[in-house]
Amino acid sequence: MPMQKPGILLVHKPRGVRSALCVSLLKRLGGGRFKTGHAGTLDSTAEGLLVLLTGKATRLSQYIMNFPKTYRVSVQFGIVTDTDDASGNILEENPLPPGKKLEEMADRLLPSFLGTRMQRPPNISAVHVEGKRAHAIARSGDIPRIAEKTVSIYSFRRISSADSQGCISFEVLCSKGTYVRSLARDMGERMGVGGHVATLTRQSLGLWDLSQALPLQALEERNPAETAENMTWLASVCRSPLEVARHYSVFTCPDIASADRLRNGNAVPFRDLFRESWGVLSWKNSLVVHLSENLVFGSLKTSEETEPLFVPRGRIALEEDPS
Repeated sequence: MPMQKPGILLVHKPRGVRSALCVSLLKRLGGGRFKTGHAGTLDSTAEGLLVLLTGKATRLSQYIMNFPKTYRVSVQFGIVTDTDDASGNILEENPLPPGKKLEEMADRLLPSFLGTRMQRPPNISAVHVEGKRAHAIARSGDIPRIAEKTVSIYSFRRISSADSQGCISFEVLCSKGTYVRSLARDMGERMGVGGHVATLTRQSLGLWDLSQALPLQALEERNPAETAENMTWLASVCRSPLEVARHYSVFTCPDIASADRLRNGNAVPFRDLFRESWGVLSWKNSLVVHLSENLVFGSLKTSEETEPLFVPRGRIALEEDPS
């Protein structure tokens, strides 16, 4: 049977399907012989790009979740729900101004959301509050005291007119940890009419786009009993961990002694590294050293007393996983 290389699979998750089910579908293709995971869940009420991981690539999850994300969201103004999306119970309904007026109100408000800001996650969310999930507290009848989180909104624009029901579509480019449901809630509150997410689609994650993703049906249609065939198929459709590295600034380490130190998890002088390519993320916060068989993720440490050092934070093998 073919050995499973660390792999990344882009999947189009449909609305109404849980991210965990997508991971389970992938796991059964290998007969449970390799690890599986994902790089950032999507609510069951949302659809779009979901990144699944196999083998040692599961260790890449934290690095992929750093990537900026693009969403297309339709916001239903005038209706507030307890989940901040269409799946919840209606808490209040408010009259709306004519469509053009509603669009003007939204357009004036959008610039105020740009940049780094504090955001309160929805009450129905997986955020931990005093050791419990916020959604568990909310569904028990209490109001969870959720702390605000720092998020960044890089772009927020209207992409449709208001329909006859007061629903408007937007495109959002944001950082990890951003709740689009909170954006819809906050917009509605500040416009004085309330609002919630009617539909939500993740369009991109870093340099990966939804158009590159396989339909979930491609996993559902495969026979889980044909493990060898499935492993071969996965090898043909999965992407290399190198695609993750390309989002960061990638360096090489020609010095043999320093390369050996990196393999053992030790810091090396930054002067021993040579840039191979720029990335789309800030290289000062995280960069990657590409060794022949490994990707070493780390950060730059500087001080007035010592020369700049590259400090390893994690190492991902590129070779086939014999386990």
